[in-house]
Amino acid sequence: MENYEGIRLIFQCRAFWLIILLFFASVGFAYLSYRITNPPVPQKKKKLLVILRSLAFFFLFLSISEPVLFGIKQWRKRPKLIILVDNSKSLGITDRICDRAETVRALLESKPIKELKSRYPTETLLFSGDIDTTSPSPDFTGDVTAIGNAILSLSQMEDIGGVILITDGETNSGEDPVFAASYFPKKIYTIGVGDPEPTRDIFIKDVQTNRTAYRNTPFTVRVIFQASGFEKGKARVQILSGKKVLAGKEVEISKGTRIYSENLSVSLDTVGTVDLTARIPTLTGEFTGKNNRKRFSINILKSKRKLMLLVGRLNYEYRFFREALGKNKNIEIKEEIVKKGYRISSFPRTVDRMKEYEAIFLFNAVETLSKNNLLKKLLNYIRSGGSVFMLIQNASRLPETDRNILAEILPFEYPANTEMVSESFSPLPTIEGKKHTLMQFEEPADRVFSGLPPLEEFLMAGEIKPYAIPLLVHPELKDIPVYSIGTVGRGKVAVFSAYPLWKWSFLAKGFHKFEDCYDQLVQNLLAWLLVKEKVSPLVVRTDKRIYHSGESILFSATVSDESGKPVEAASVGVKLFGKDTVEITLDEIGKGQYEKVIPSLPPGEYRFNAAAKLNFDTIGKANGKLIVEEYSLEFEDTRMNRPALISVAEKTGGRFFTPDEIDSLSNCVKFEDMTGTEYIEKPLWDYPVFLFLFILALSLEWFTRKRSDLL
Repeated sequence: MENYEGIRLIFQCRAFWLIILLFFASVGFAYLSYRITNPPVPQKKKKLLVILRSLAFFFLFLSISEPVLFGIKQWRKRPKLIILVDNSKSLGITDRICDRAETVRALLESKPIKELKSRYPTETLLFSGDIDTTSPSPDFTGDVTAIGNAILSLSQMEDIGGVILITDGETNSGEDPVFAASYFPKKIYTIGVGDPEPTRDIFIKDVQTNRTAYRNTPFTVRVIFQASGFEKGKARVQILSGKKVLAGKEVEISKGTRIYSENLSVSLDTVGTVDLTARIPTLTGEFTGKNNRKRFSINILKSKRKLMLLVGRLNYEYRFFREALGKNKNIEIKEEIVKKGYRISSFPRTVDRMKEYEAIFLFNAVETLSKNNLLKKLLNYIRSGGSVFMLIQNASRLPETDRNILAEILPFEYPANTEMVSESFSPLPTIEGKKHTLMQFEEPADRVFSGLPPLEEFLMAGEIKPYAIPLLVHPELKDIPVYSIGTVGRGKVAVFSAYPLWKWSFLAKGFHKFEDCYDQLVQNLLAWLLVKEKVSPLVVRTDKRIYHSGESILFSATVSDESGKPVEAASVGVKLFGKDTVEITLDEIGKGQYEKVIPSLPPGEYRFNAAAKLNFDTIGKANGKLIVEEYSLEFEDTRMNRPALISVAEKTGGRFFTPDEIDSLSNCVKFEDMTGTEYIEKPLWDYPVFLFLFILALSLEWFTRKRSDLL
């Protein structure tokens, strides 16, 4: 309903009175024009002609005077009721007390809901990961539940009076629903569907192991699982390769809900990336066996990798690093401590001798290599596929030729005036660093490095090179890398250009905080250096090899030319083959990097082919494989989360209901009519109707004159 008040017309033209005078003058001119006509016409026709010309002038001058209509519009309307229905897989199951899908459908057709629909304009929306405005009815196929995201999306909609939320209350994706409800401006009435007690079920929550292991050397796999709803019994935890059981262990299951963690020892007689499965055979009476298995992959390396360590100065940095390296029993270390006068004896002096080692570690040894004319040979070793790690604790003063060679090796620019700077700071992980395998710890990288002892000196180096990756940077000078990696030819280079690192081990263990972080950092570095990647103009990876059902998949690609420089403005296409065939084009993000996220894929094994094109010419090809498990987040916890639904309702002033309690729903859901006031300011001078009336009046005048044979 709308009411208008204070309607008035205002003319904004500054020369309004002049226009009025011109209008009356025009009317007078029209009168004089038709006072005497040739041939003479009747008096009535003269008056008609004068009126038509006067009207034409009226509409012309009305438009010129810029009229604007002002007023106040007051409106009142019924607010909209939103019925938000969870369309995820967990609403499609049958638990101890009900068939959830049938319960939801019965709720939508119930008398209280129909009564509310007759009282308010109503819109029913489905959601799982996002709100779906296209599906007419729920089919309960969503792979995730994001209640918080759905609430935040509704907060952007207008004319809402309130929300009825039908769900089991379990969120496994997106924002916290209680947090989202705290900022929602309208009442939410929650209806909890399902059994609030734990379902009889076992599901594997996580599988933890190193990303790399060595051939014929046992490594530990930790399987973390939850059992609920069982009486006392036994479950068998297994590790499989295909159908072959590699390890197994029987676990006593106690009554109630409890999380178990079991370590199994596995050994593999193979080399390369191996897909394994953690499995617990389905128990009698178990709700589902789909979440009793979880796949994972591990990279198996050949045993006893040879490393060379060159130490320019014996100190705590080297001692703690050497101790962490030594914990890996599958490497063979040869080390040399530099003697006075930069003399070395066992360090290889030719590229061929260097190639006997799969990685070379340099601790303040750049000047030693320069004095022994070995920097150029080290560069050639890296170009041929070698791996090098440098720990820099001082700005080496080198001859210009050697400084240029070092600048070619380092993943960052190395100006002639580079100096070490004393400053206490905690390094900041970069966006690329957080995703990289070198920066994977039991805790998130942000938390780890903010909780470790601060660094005290860093190299004021130049910016990172286009083909390199900064893993850690200075928190204020974000262009200055602290820990960075890059490639030179076919080889790899990793550089830590700040210290002291040894305190990350010594003090962390003393305070029992992130005490394994330092060892993990070293082992991650070692694994990365020892994995030899094929050189290709196109490298395509996924952020993981194995995904849950419903989990998004990130494709990333690097395009480079023969010299290793990044190629921009390329077109990178990926085609996946499996249950579905999917074609995507990656988006360019700069510096030869390309990315694209696929929301999800059906469970199964997929292979993909990729091609990079530049100016319609194919410049690189790649292929790979990924696995999507049938395991779904929706079956991790199928209880109706009553406390969460009560909190969501209370935060907004609503109320929680069970399906048996909804008879009172229509009495609780009451909305006041929405009212508002709008100030109207509508310019009229540019309306086409004025031009139309002006032309119409002139046309009628012309037609009348023509019929009267007037000159």
